[in-house]
Amino acid sequence: RTIMSTPSKFKQEYCFRNVPCIIRGFNEFDFKNVSQSWKKSDTTTCAAGNDITSINYSWFERHVGEDTLVPVRIDVDGKNELDKDGRAEECATKMMSLKDWIVHSQEDRSNEEEYLKDWHLLQLLRSRLPVGDTATSHLLYKTPQYFERDVLNNFLERYSDGGDYKFVYWGPRGSQTRLHSDVLHSFSWSFNVVGAKKWTFYIPDSSSDNNGKDVNASSKTFEVIQRTGETIFVPSKWKHEVTNLVETISINHNWITSANIDNTWQCIYSEIKAIEVEINEWGVVPSDDFEARENMLRGCIGLDVTMFILMLLLEVSELLAMVFASIDDETRDDDAMYDCLQSVYNLIKVLGDVSACQEVNAVQRLQAVIGSKTEAIQAQECVTFVTRLTDILKEPLPDLSILTHAG
Repeated sequence: RTIMSTPSKFKQEYCFRNVPCIIRGFNEFDFKNVSQSWKKSDTTTCAAGNDITSINYSWFERHVGEDTLVPVRIDVDGKNELDKDGRAEECATKMMSLKDWIVHSQEDRSNEEEYLKDWHLLQLLRSRLPVGDTATSHLLYKTPQYFERDVLNNFLERYSDGGDYKFVYWGPRGSQTRLHSDVLHSFSWSFNVVGAKKWTFYIPDSSSDNNGKDVNASSKTFEVIQRTGETIFVPSKWKHEVTNLVETISINHNWITSANIDNTWQCIYSEIKAIEVEINEWGVVPSDDFEARENMLRGCIGLDVTMFILMLLLEVSELLAMVFASIDDETRDDDAMYDCLQSVYNLIKVLGDVSACQEVNAVQRLQAVIGSKTEAIQAQECVTFVTRLTDILKEPLPDLSILTHAG
């Protein structure tokens, strides 16, 4: 489906329902600069009426540098196995100069096995700016309003030495991302700057046929063609595979909001249990060594319990500040206020689940990473304080479908 609605309606209709969609129009606003600079100005039109564009290699040579090394993933055997959580196993990676990659991507021979992906281009360009200058993100693109309440990248960019889940993908015709679901059970979005992709989605969960028997929905698929200038929203835990129909370059973010934070917690908890199984088999990590456990968790999925708790606390505090600032504002958007309160409710509910889980030992993990028992206890007290807000908000919140379909 193609939509152009308000961010709050997008969240209700697609994020909370966890269904994919295609969005048109972002290239004219949020991605205007990058669309103009990464595409060659000359375009041709095919018989179907679609513009065929090509990549402006000179922009990358000039602004990134020919000698800059880029991560090229190699899919040698033509397939990747999925792990127990449906994530793709890692491909082999080789570093290649940008100059060599540009030449390589244009060669006539098949380059289907090689794909420049998970490239932190925005992070790279930011690292070259003078201290205090953060203009690069605005020179390239702005994250659309639909995706701005990004709990994950908001925290990582501020408190983890500039880390992020913001990538550029650049693949020759025929290159693929094999069957997988996204890391941390996150949402993801992908904007095609140049080129076209075929997405194959595998519908999750099970359904019933007319006889009431369960049908394995994982065998049910549908395909979507994403063209230049279109953005695709990928829901949490949906398995999918992607093929570049022509040489294609895209901007991709993994992101987490209050709408899928419970899925991310499920992913973390599942990994915690898997790590404990490994620790018991090895017998070399003491039962009270939570620093080692947090390091292992962070090494496996890029996030640990301490980061997760602090990430949620930051988002809750910012949302509550917005709520309090709007209480006496007669011009406030009541739908936005309701959406904000629902987000707070979802976040503190998950915080409560983390805090109450004895297998996790949240305070010990906080202390091991923060390095201060006092500050760890203070963080836990913040969790306890905000989780009490569920008594004020009550539970559960009213069914939003009533508002969605009213008028």
